[in-house]
Amino acid sequence: GLGFNGIVGLDYTVTPTSQLANHPYVIEGVLRNSGSTDQMSTLRYEDVSGAYSGTSALTSVLAYSSTNTVDSVIVGATPLSPSLGTYTVAIWGESDSSGVITTVSDTTYKMIEISEYIYAKDLGEANSNNSWILGGPGDQWHFTTRFEMYADEALSALRVYITDESVIGSEVKAILYELDTNIAATSGGVVLLDESDNYTITSNDLGSWVDIPFVSPINLFNGYAYEFG
Repeated sequence: GLGFNGIVGLDYTVTPTSQLANHPYVIEGVLRNSGSTDQMSTLRYEDVSGAYSGTSALTSVLAYSSTNTVDSVIVGATPLSPSLGTYTVAIWGESDSSGVITTVSDTTYKMIEISEYIYAKDLGEANSNNSWILGGPGDQWHFTTRFEMYADEALSALRVYITDESVIGSEVKAILYELDTNIAATSGGVVLLDESDNYTITSNDLGSWVDIPFVSPINLFNGYAYEFG
């Protein structure tokens, strides 16, 4: 990180090509040996559309420990920079003894999307199981979520999902902070950078994603962390 807050490394499901240039996808996993013999273990992955498939760059011996301590290893594959599109990647581990595959792990599936300009931690799904009331007669507040920059960007808007339970005529706005760990925790460790004009919810917005623009594009910088709300 080049800014005032370290880069954590978050799980983004929608990534623009500009961010991908400096921060490609890497298939990683933690493999553990809880058996009674040494195992040669390999992380494997495959895109169900057939665009990518391969074996991890690291195959490691998972040694059996007589002290019953489970040996583990982190394995990572070759960095990937897919073209625009949506991908579902299957990821699993294999272990062999004397060249014969003896164990295959459960398979994990990860969905990712490569976009022209959208940066997101979700896939545009409306999840009614996790919702909060934002704003009312006695409370005016907001949620933020952290994004980290791996390339300079000009932010023009925030894309927000307006549930069908929202009140027509209510006002919302987009807001942007820079993270700064040098600031006392009592102030939230953030610096206000900008906010949009108020946006009035219409009947056409219910159950839809809406772009709330800033008056002017805001410069975001490589190596800095921000909170969007």
